[in-house]
Amino acid sequence: MARAPFQVLVIPYKFTSEGIKYCIFRREDVEVDMWQWVSGGGEDTESSLESAKREMNEETGAIVLEIIPLSSMTYIPAYFFEEMTMNYPDHIVIPEYSFGALVGQEIELSDEHSEYKWVDYETAMIYLHWDSNKTALYELHIRLSKLELWDVYNKDRKRTGKIVVRDQYEFSGDEYHLIVIIWIIDSNNKVLVQRRSYNKDFLPGLIATHGGSAIAGEGSLESAIREVEEEIGITLEENEMKLFSSKIERNRIYDSYVVNKLILLEHLKIDPEEVDSCYYMSIGEIKESIKEGEFFDYLKRQGNDYFDKIFSSIKK
Repeated sequence: MARAPFQVLVIPYKFTSEGIKYCIFRREDVEVDMWQWVSGGGEDTESSLESAKREMNEETGAIVLEIIPLSSMTYIPAYFFEEMTMNYPDHIVIPEYSFGALVGQEIELSDEHSEYKWVDYETAMIYLHWDSNKTALYELHIRLSKLELWDVYNKDRKRTGKIVVRDQYEFSGDEYHLIVIIWIIDSNNKVLVQRRSYNKDFLPGLIATHGGSAIAGEGSLESAIREVEEEIGITLEENEMKLFSSKIERNRIYDSYVVNKLILLEHLKIDPEEVDSCYYMSIGEIKESIKEGEFFDYLKRQGNDYFDKIFSSIKK
């Protein structure tokens, strides 16, 4: 096949319980200890994306679940490649396009490399030989660090070891992710509720209690404490949290906690990206708001006895 006038650089990565891991490769055809990413030249009329996928298949044998085009790009002197100087004598430099590739299986080395390692970001930065490889890794790592990652559980609440990106994975029938719900109730049985930010993509402006999805590596209780702190700026202690309900429904594990505590509204530190306002409501007011469509309908998923369970747990 004829050589195309560009190079591609591909960074294989995967999500693990220990964080994001990147696969670096030791070059076979050089005497120095040179570590780099998957790389190669375009062929014929390939696009850079098509070249990246082909190089990943040839050099790693791995299934690519997702590929991310990066903005990072460098130029390489054309004389580095003999075929380039013959076929494109007018090209002084050629571009190298960068990609990240999420892989779904273990690596199978080609004869271009003698060794590979799955390493974290800091270790990769130490090993990598070329500055362009480091720049591309920096960009990819920043992008991936902004993603919300979830653990995948089985029906027995055990982590399967699989970690997925929020809203980018379709759960099968026997896979689940963990959601926590926290009810803060004062001594007068009034519930501290929040009106969701009107800027939220999901259910903007709806009244609800506190909670959200557990992120990868978190336990249920740890997640509940984090959600409350992020949303209203209050740090709860583990001994204040009482788990009163755990239910599996539609690929979700719902853990519900109750906290019997008075929190003054003036002590709240509301995150405006998450919450518009907070106030106290009685259960009667909440039930009426649910009927009117102003309050999130927890009874629909948790059962009609859900609120009874809350107050029964307080009395114990």
